[in-house]
Amino acid sequence: MNVHFFSQRITAPQYNYPAQSQPDYRVGNVNKYSNIAPLKSDTVSFGNAKFIVRPRIRRQSELKVATFQDILLEQQILQNPTLMHMGNAYYAALKAAAAVKSEAISICENVEHLVKTPDSILSKILRSGSFNVPDTIRATAFCDNPYNLDNMLLMLEEMKKSGYSISRVPAKVSDLMKKGYMPYDEERMIMQYLANPKDKVVAKEVREFFVNSGYDIKKVRVLLNDFKALGREPNKEEFLEAISKIDKLVPDIDIRLDSKRLTPEQIMKLPEELRYCVGRPQDSGYEDIQIRFIQSDAKKGNKLSKIPHELIILFGKNYYDAKTRESTFVYSNLRKFKELSVRNYLHNPEYDKYTELYRTMKEAIERLFINTVSKKEFSNAKCTDVLKSDARDSISFSKEATDDFDRYFRILISEIERPYVAAKKDLSRSEKIELNKALAQDRAILTEMRENLRETIDLYNNGKAYELTEPKPEPAKAPKKSKKSKNHDSDT
Repeated sequence: MNVHFFSQRITAPQYNYPAQSQPDYRVGNVNKYSNIAPLKSDTVSFGNAKFIVRPRIRRQSELKVATFQDILLEQQILQNPTLMHMGNAYYAALKAAAAVKSEAISICENVEHLVKTPDSILSKILRSGSFNVPDTIRATAFCDNPYNLDNMLLMLEEMKKSGYSISRVPAKVSDLMKKGYMPYDEERMIMQYLANPKDKVVAKEVREFFVNSGYDIKKVRVLLNDFKALGREPNKEEFLEAISKIDKLVPDIDIRLDSKRLTPEQIMKLPEELRYCVGRPQDSGYEDIQIRFIQSDAKKGNKLSKIPHELIILFGKNYYDAKTRESTFVYSNLRKFKELSVRNYLHNPEYDKYTELYRTMKEAIERLFINTVSKKEFSNAKCTDVLKSDARDSISFSKEATDDFDRYFRILISEIERPYVAAKKDLSRSEKIELNKALAQDRAILTEMRENLRETIDLYNNGKAYELTEPKPEPAKAPKKSKKSKNHDSDT
């Protein structure tokens, strides 16, 4: 379900929200970033906007038209107090768990951002088209050496004692096999069943195995029936092709660390089911460990109690600062490509020429900022936090890179009308109006991206990007008066 394209409007009570404080974070003015601090930003979804949650909703007597987004936002606002309570309990559990290994792990003091604001949740739903927001409750930890997986395993153990187990998510067996997983036990159980299909004891054992292993038992039954229809045992290729299409529930952990530093000896320390959670860093060079917990005593039927609690483990404060800058100046702008409606036409064979042009320009813009900013930011920060070195690569854009940037966006904006013109054929007047609105919105998004990223170039070229994450000096405090001086003042 893609909420972004809902056009239906619902007649319902409209609520009047008091004005919301939402600072403008566009990159054009350094003063607009004056309230960005390393430990005060969105630590999980890479956003940096600070919102004040709206006060208690005030109902108006008259009926007005409310959009689906209005209703969804209202729901998030009503849930916010409960989520805040859950977030505070989660933070306390993390602090207690980290205290056991205090020399290696510390929890980031980002209490203000333990829970995404209702506006941020709604924004993520609209961008992704999914109601699944896995970082509604979140926190960040610093670890001296994330490559030593003993630290993570101890954290998992302590959190389990506090009532937080690892949540599980479905993953295709084919994807797990790419990471080295081989379904030997599944093959053994299926062959055992095919050899004794009428044995109730065997059937029960096979069912329990697949249920306990996190498989959808309905899909397993279909698989078994397909194998029985063969009239023989499936060969290795037939078995692997069939089992690879099924989803299996796996721990919701993503270990995205440099494989050159994460040794096989470290990976072998992991329980077998966690070894297939080892991925690779992002293309930007960003590394972390993402873990999602869920309350072990979550009540059945209570959706809020089943919300994942996310934990991001980073190398340290410098890496956090780099993440804040990269998120604010690069990622938050590049991700707006996902908001473009023109993406709906890229799979239409009639638009192959435009599709190739769009993807070429989009990838060129992303590559320019990832190579010039993102990779260097994360490399410099890891060098400081892990290697304890002051060596760093300078970050700036050459005149040639800036000219290329302007050319890429000029082409994107000027050519974006082509698929819309072709799509208007045989449409009704109202449908054409909707397409015109989508085209205007796409142009506005691209124009905003160009302005923001152009100012990102200026911020790095003049060195002001780093000023935004430097700690501010504490305000001077007046010396306390002695008791004697206080008495003297009162006498006068």
